Amino acid sequence: METAFEEMAPIISEYLPSGSGFDSGTTLDIEKTTEEKLVFETAFHHMNGHGYYVGWTEHRVTVRPSFYGFDIKVSGRNRNDIKDYIAECFDYVLSEATGENLTKKYMDVVKALRT
Repeated sequence: METAFEEMAPIISEYLPSGSGFDSGTTLDIEKTTEEKLVFETAFHHMNGHGYYVGWTEHRVTVRPSFYGFDIKVSGRNRNDIKDYIAECFDYVLSEATGENLTKKYMDVVKALRT
């Protein structure tokens, strides 16, 4: 199983949110990820209307496959309706930006979890 997760690491670092508010990057939570879901940890650095940083919110992003793409749940404080934005960012990178490459790696992780 470690090999499948290790192979996903470059994809996670290349495609998943980092910068532009996701200043701490995004990590895959190996302990909480199962064959039914991927679990990511991230945080968002909020700015006010004057461009000054005013605080952080921490989030767990749970992604499950569905018939219509992904079912994405975002935990944590919903400061400035950020949870919708986070879900949109993850949906984009998981379905548009990474394409087949991440889908194949996801299936490899699922297979590894079953063994």
